[in-house]
Amino acid sequence: MLRRGLVLILIVSLLAMTACTDAEPQSLEELYLEAGIQTADKITIQDGSTGYSKTLVDKEKMDGFLASIDDIMFIPEADQEKREGWRYSVSLFDGEEAFNFTLNEIEGTYYYTEPDIFPIVDRYYKELELSEQ
Repeated sequence: MLRRGLVLILIVSLLAMTACTDAEPQSLEELYLEAGIQTADKITIQDGSTGYSKTLVDKEKMDGFLASIDDIMFIPEADQEKREGWRYSVSLFDGEEAFNFTLNEIEGTYYYTEPDIFPIVDRYYKELELSEQ
């Protein structure tokens, strides 16, 4: 009886440590197209440490930004345990529709990216003028 209880506890513990997700690796472009964003007419990048936001509205700059991140693969993390904080949050707007993500989380699923998306977003953020607080 005790042995059976230990086996049950072990199984439950293993399941808890490897929280499941149905998410599959996808490119950022696949993710935002699935969310209904066909053409971005505004992109906002928010710094998680300061709360400041910067906005891209210039078509050429938006196209360059999207071209540099579209093919980045978002690969689900094995550990889906809730986390606190984020470096940058990005919002893609198509009219009133918006697709929001942080560099490691989209709609409650945690990811790592290949290649790392941080340096690209960081560079664009630092090049933009401060537009909102």
